[in-house]
Amino acid sequence: EINAAQGIVQKNFRENVAEYILKLFNQYDDIDKAVPVLFDLVGKSFGLGRVDLSVFSEDDTYYEILYECCAEGIDSVEVEGKRFEADEWSSIKPNLDENNILLCSDVEFGVPLFLENDDMRDRGVKSSMFCYIVENDKRKAVLAFEHYEKKHVFTKEEMDTIRTISDTISLFVLRARERLLYDEKEARMKNWEVMLDETDDIVYVSDVESYELLYLNRTGRELPWLKGKDFKNHKCHEFLFGSDQPCSFCTMHLLSKDKYYIWERTDPDSGYYYLLKDKLLDWNGRLARIEWAINLTEKQKQQKMLSSRLKIEKKLLEGLKEMGCAHDLEESMNVILKLVADLYKADRSYMMRINGDGHTISMTNEWLAEGIAPEINNLRNFPLEKSPLWHNAFTKHEPVFLTDISEFKETDPEEYERLAAQGIVDMYAIPITIKRKFWGFLGVDTPRKYKGETYVLESVAYFVADEINKRNIIEMEKREVTKGK
Repeated sequence: EINAAQGIVQKNFRENVAEYILKLFNQYDDIDKAVPVLFDLVGKSFGLGRVDLSVFSEDDTYYEILYECCAEGIDSVEVEGKRFEADEWSSIKPNLDENNILLCSDVEFGVPLFLENDDMRDRGVKSSMFCYIVENDKRKAVLAFEHYEKKHVFTKEEMDTIRTISDTISLFVLRARERLLYDEKEARMKNWEVMLDETDDIVYVSDVESYELLYLNRTGRELPWLKGKDFKNHKCHEFLFGSDQPCSFCTMHLLSKDKYYIWERTDPDSGYYYLLKDKLLDWNGRLARIEWAINLTEKQKQQKMLSSRLKIEKKLLEGLKEMGCAHDLEESMNVILKLVADLYKADRSYMMRINGDGHTISMTNEWLAEGIAPEINNLRNFPLEKSPLWHNAFTKHEPVFLTDISEFKETDPEEYERLAAQGIVDMYAIPITIKRKFWGFLGVDTPRKYKGETYVLESVAYFVADEINKRNIIEMEKREVTKGK
């Protein structure tokens, strides 16, 4: 539990670990002191023999080990200033999972050929996990987690937690490297303002006594609501927040010169989520407060999306187990349709196929929410020519992603009336392909959850295709047995 602005917030282990790392990194000006502490914690928590963090060169041909932590009896690999030849990224990338993780569960059995430059087996490693940090399809860094005593099977919870740890540590290590470059630039130019103008974070400086805004960097000056305005001769609370009084959330009384005060805030006007670092310093002979505002909005969205997808996958697994126990294809399809409708909180989920004549379509299976009228009988042998929506989908085998049926109001009133009569507001449908052959569509009408997301349908479509294929094989085997008798 941690104190929050509006009460107590319950956080899971991964969130607590991430928060601890965030605060520890931000309280240390010297990142070299924080990383060994964190690596020692991670190593002991997960029973690891060795942990390291390496960064790749701009041309991606070599890497350097920046930080390393070894358990007692494990030899170090790090050599200060040494550059190691990097394995081919184009060969590694296709073997990563959706979270950019690569597992080598049994090093003794064999190391993948695309890791030809790695000497894990020679060093006595039994199992390893690599977390790649990728930006714009390019690897920036990698964290290696190695087991030496025996082979280790990484659980999903371990992988998720280590991924969170890796993301958080790498975020600050890479940022620290960027800031190191800024420090070198500062030494050359002897001008701190020039350095601060180079960072993508918002940075401002204000007088401790008068709240006068002494400096606002380029990123801050280019915010849409501040662009073109001169910050000079304004108080920070007036210029930045439009208040004639010091902000109620001002941290001035909590600050010192010794370390940063770390806090979080979501700006109510922009909706941006910031991690904030505040500290006292001397600014041209005046005692002042400097604040770094790090925009973590996108990262927060990604974490929420990952959490959401983990919940979806758990539900899918439960449904797939039930589907596998079904007596026949009809029952298994009904199980999966109910699962899809429940996840989307949709009025209807269904299977749609084209008939043998190639000109009509039929709804073959349908699941309905309470109070929703069935349409399966109205959509049997339905002429494709009467529906531009389905005609386009079945002709091109493309997904249907209709966010508002009113788009047909002017262009095709008949289509609009037909959809409106069914109570449809929006609808998504994903093509099902079996052995590279188009089979039909899996769809939902009027989803109330995961709006704009087709991830659930895409995931389910794969398992539906697999289930249909398996059931067809079973039926073929039954017919062969019957024929043999």
